[in-house]
Amino acid sequence: MSGEVSGPDKKLGKIIQLEDSIPDIMLRAVSDLPLDAVLLAEDQGNSLALTWKRLMLIRRFAGLSGKPLLIEILPTVTVTELQQIWDAGVSGVIVKTDAEQAEAVTANLRKIIEKLTFPSKRKNEKNMAIVPAVASAIEEPKEDDDDDDGDDE
Repeated sequence: MSGEVSGPDKKLGKIIQLEDSIPDIMLRAVSDLPLDAVLLAEDQGNSLALTWKRLMLIRRFAGLSGKPLLIEILPTVTVTELQQIWDAGVSGVIVKTDAEQAEAVTANLRKIIEKLTFPSKRKNEKNMAIVPAVASAIEEPKEDDDDDDGDDE
């Protein structure tokens, strides 16, 4: 399932919703698609509570997709949970609520976001090992002052 959203400049953004069971090779292929973000569609049997398994899933999607990652969270998310979600590579969150609670939930979420420590860009970059090339100089044979003509002079 994919969708489009309109930004402040009225240009449409493209978001694809991917199931959490998608194979890694297909998830990597997303980086080459003309998309603006990926929405992680988690198994409906899951509560949206933050577990180690969910954090690993979020890291997998954030690392392999190469696109900004959106996930759904509970309206009762805590500062610690949102910080862990942010550190795992999430770019944005979606909170489902009814119209009566929307204003209060949004205000609470705004307060939580203001308390977050945003991860540095360097932390989110993929690090590659750099192995220096070591070359040894080939020694040239030393020339003796000896002329090696066998006359011992």
